[in-house]
Amino acid sequence: MITPHFCSADLVRAHLVEAFAVAAAEDDTDGAIERCGEKIASYLNAGSLQLVDVVDQLGDKLTSSDVQDRAKAVDVLHYTLAELQAATLTPNDLTYLVEFLVDRLRDQHLVIPKVILCLAPIVQKCGGGANLPPGSCRDRKSVV
Repeated sequence: MITPHFCSADLVRAHLVEAFAVAAAEDDTDGAIERCGEKIASYLNAGSLQLVDVVDQLGDKLTSSDVQDRAKAVDVLHYTLAELQAATLTPNDLTYLVEFLVDRLRDQHLVIPKVILCLAPIVQKCGGGANLPPGSCRDRKSVV
């Protein structure tokens, strides 16, 4: 198995696309979406991938006209955020994520609860604040 520390960005992106395709194709009774999010988080935590790249790769699914695709993509994002180390989130990541997720709160009723689940780890990580860069959460709490 290739560890996240030794993967090229292209290999990681290809793996992300493949992992999401497998997770999205299933009914997720075996936790494929959760495993996909955990794997993505391991790449992010290792510094092999940037959060903006993950959202970019999930972009077609996050904005799909198919509600189930959007819900699964937001689920992957939720499991990814839940496993991220607080130090992995930069102020730019937080701004980008919170703005994106707040916009998603206007989505279809099946997607909104999953968006709230995405916001929870962000608020949690900001709440402790010990490992976050200075100022990274200060203005985000009022938005959330």
